Amino acid sequence: MKKINVTYICAEAEEYPGCADLLYSYCEFNVIALQRSLVGAGTAKALARSDVLLIDESVLLHDGLQQVRSLHARFPQLNILMVYINSPNNNMMEYISIGIRGLLERKSRISLLRRAIPALYAGEIWMPRSLVHSLRNQSNINVGSSSWAFISPVMFDRRKIN
Repeated sequence: MKKINVTYICAEAEEYPGCADLLYSYCEFNVIALQRSLVGAGTAKALARSDVLLIDESVLLHDGLQQVRSLHARFPQLNILMVYINSPNNNMMEYISIGIRGLLERKSRISLLRRAIPALYAGEIWMPRSLVHSLRNQSNINVGSSSWAFISPVMFDRRKIN
């Protein structure tokens, strides 16, 4: 089986065991780079070699949503998984529109990180079921938006939601 190339970006220090520790412990992942910023030295080079970009929500606060959008435009093959502490209920549509295809709660990362990365690599969407309900509610409000028209068939294909 091919190893999945992963770049991890986290703007803040992690408590042990952090995502980086977990990534290194799994033989099915090849860690390409550990970065502190989306615009750091060597980030573009690492992303060009990566299958999955794992970002901590601190990166969105530090670098901004526009940087994620720019990276997704530059590397459309890259599957982005965001680890969060604060529930992104109100920002779901925005996160999806900038290219984030997976969301993982930080407290569940140990048990689910090993499953989420291969699912994203296979082209699936990864998000907690509780957030799917929130996304459906937002979609009812935003049904006329252009971003919704683009993502709705992908998001609600039950075969692709984990």
